[in-house]
Order: sequence, then structure tokens, then C-alpha cells
Amino acid sequence: MVQESWSDILDKNLYQDLFGGRYAFPIANEKNRALEKQLKEKQKEVAVYNVKLQESNLRIETISDHFRDVQQQLQYTQQICKARQRELDAEVSLQKLLYHEEQWFLQQIQQYKKEIKELHEKQAARENSVTQYQHIIEEIKTAMQWDNSALGAWLDEQACQEEDILALLKYTEHDESKIKSLSNQPRKTGPNDAVTHVAKCELIQESKDLKFRSSGETFHINTEMNCTSKNLIYCVKCAGCGLDYIGQTRDQLGNRMTIHRQQINHPELRQIGLSKHLDQCVKEKHLKYSVVPFYKVGKDCEQTRKTMEKHFIHKYKLELNEIPLK
Repeated sequence: MVQESWSDILDKNLYQDLFGGRYAFPIANEKNRALEKQLKEKQKEVAVYNVKLQESNLRIETISDHFRDVQQQLQYTQQICKARQRELDAEVSLQKLLYHEEQWFLQQIQQYKKEIKELHEKQAARENSVTQYQHIIEEIKTAMQWDNSALGAWLDEQACQEEDILALLKYTEHDESKIKSLSNQPRKTGPNDAVTHVAKCELIQESKDLKFRSSGETFHINTEMNCTSKNLIYCVKCAGCGLDYIGQTRDQLGNRMTIHRQQINHPELRQIGLSKHLDQCVKEKHLKYSVVPFYKVGKDCEQTRKTMEKHFIHKYKLELNEIPLK
């Protein structure tokens, strides 16, 4: 701190004494009093101005502080705006990226829809193929549907055929010439026997192949049979519509045809719907039907014949066998 000199102290005290009101200058005249009055007014104005100056300085200092705060707030706001702008730029870039990804996903979805449509079409085609194959399998199962009794009958028949072949070979080896001579001997028949034989056999056709109209399938006949053959399965063909009927008989085929003819001509004797159908379907023709024996049962067994008859009816889908009597 700088120390004041004695001269400075004296001048200061003198000034306070002279102008502080302790001492007053002598008033000489009115002019001096007017000047003193003006001096006091000016001093008051100076004091007022000093107060205003202090207030202004205080106000300026306050405004300066506020301005500094505003500047700091502005800088902070600008920093926030810049950060927000960077965020907006990042969002715009992200939106562009998402737009491209959305377009890619839409393309993928269209491609997947196309592939799904193609797969559905392939699935429908496969299902149609499976359905067709199932129908074929069912037809094969139906065609090959042999129950235990049918299989046993077939095995029995094969055994009988093998026995017949062995017996034939045995007789052939034993005396071939004797068998030949016996087979060439004429059978003695009377006039009545000839008429009866013609009546029985005029409807019977001997053939190597038998085609069924309902199924369109053909059965290959391996055994020669005629009206005197027994223990067999036969087919009756309607001369009017061409439909087929399958039956079985233990007796001679000619005798069985005689029964069919009687039932056709005499309604009171009818036992099956075939007789009524043949009578109504063919009225003018003398031969209302024809008969083809096509399957020789090796073993004389009614159960075997009925089993094979049922098997052929089911296999060839014969309609005449389903006709009721009434």
C-alpha cells in the first residue's frame, strides 16, 4: 500500500474543511451567493449522476454477466444443434439403408411367393400322381385280392393238376400205344343221346380267350372244356346287351345250361335275376345267350368253386351277377 505524504494529507483535510461545510467562504455579494447556489446544485447533480453511474455500472456488470451466460448457453445450444444435426444425418442415412433393405426384402418376398406357388403346383401335381398311383394300387389290390380260401383253392387246383400230369406221364410211360388206341375208340351213342347232346351244346362256345365287357379284360383259357365237362366256372354272355354273368357247377355244363333255359322260359322256376334279364333283353332271337367255360377247378369241392366264382365276379366287375330276382 502506498503511504500518503504530509502535504497530501494537509491538502485533503483543507479541502474537506473548505468544501465539506466546516468552513464557509465569506459571501460578498449576491453574485457569489448565486454562484454558491449553482455550485450546490451542480454538486447535487454530480451526486445524482454518481449514483446513476454506479447503477449503470452495476447494470452493465449484470448485463455483462448475463451476456456471458447467454453466450455460454448459445455455445451449448449450438453444440446441441450440431449433435442433433449429426443425429438427423445419421437417421437419414439409416432411413436410406432401411429403404434399400426394405426393397431387398420385398424382392425376396416376391421370390419366395413365386417359389411357394411353384411348390404348391408341384405338390398338387405330386398329390394327383399319388392319387393316380393309389387308384392303380387299389386296382392291383382288387385284381390280386385273394383271400386264404381262394389261395388254398388255387394251391389245391395246382396240386390236382400236378397229380393229373404225373398220372398222365405214368400212363404214357407204361403203355403209350394203349392210351392212343383207347382215345381213338368211338363212343356208342343212340339217336336220343345225339339230340340231347346237340340241345345242350348248341349254346356252348369253346374258345381260348374270354373278354369281359364290363372291365375290358381278357382271360386266357388254358383247359379245353365242352358241354360234358364238370366241376368248372363258366361265363354266360347276353346276346342282346353283351353283358357277362359268371357261375359255377359241379354237374356237366350241358345239364347246368338246361336249368338256365328252363328258368328263362318259366318265370315260376327262376331263382336268379339273370333269367329275367335274358328273357326281357332278347325276345326275338332263338339263342338268347352263349356260354363259355373258362376255368376248370381241379378239386371237386363246392367251397373251392364258390370261392373262385366270387373271386372272378369281383375281379371283372360283373353287373349281371348283381341283378336282383325281383
